[in-house]
Amino acid sequence: MFTLASHSARVRSLALSPNGARAVSGSDDHTIKVWDLRRGTLERTLTGHSDAIRAVAVLPGGERAVSAADDHTLRVWSLSTGREEASIDTQLDWIWGLVAMPRTSLVASISDDRTIRIWIAEGRVVRVLRGHTAEVSCATLMPYGESLISGGDDRTLRIWTIDGQTTSILKGHGARITAVAVSGTGRVISISADGIASMDKGSQLAIGGAGLEASGRSECNFQP
Repeated sequence: MFTLASHSARVRSLALSPNGARAVSGSDDHTIKVWDLRRGTLERTLTGHSDAIRAVAVLPGGERAVSAADDHTLRVWSLSTGREEASIDTQLDWIWGLVAMPRTSLVASISDDRTIRIWIAEGRVVRVLRGHTAEVSCATLMPYGESLISGGDDRTLRIWTIDGQTTSILKGHGARITAVAVSGTGRVISISADGIASMDKGSQLAIGGAGLEASGRSECNFQP
């Protein structure tokens, strides 16, 4: 057990490499830190963003990462050299999260404009997923990486194919959804601002655990 300490301000995002050997963190101090988890040491600091970093994702292969910041850019980094490979003007006010797609150089961004955008890491939007009627607040991959599940301020979870089709809309929450995670068997756990965790039960959500309190944006990782 060890503590990774180097950021000088709030840490907002964290991502692991596919093999679990590295962690990448993004902070309000405008920097990204690359950590060696075997040794518990800092490998390098990535600089280039001019505002708080909201999200990071490590691409398949574990050698590149993507970051999103309040300076309205996505940036692509080499984790081995620390070099910035691309800077993309998103023309979006806020990006709340990033999801790396397996076996590709695609990354999904979730934002306050009610969309999920699929980007190729070199800097082009290849697809825009529309359906949420309010801000999209969280997303993660379904098992095997063939689809994506997102949650939003419209109180729904939506399952999408990578080509942009909605396959399911899950309802049941009474307030905005702040986090979603999926087990290896496809069981869905979500957290809402009304403090309720839920599991997939067909097209509805089984609600339990009322009476909890939640605020801000939560993060959840579910292990089967």
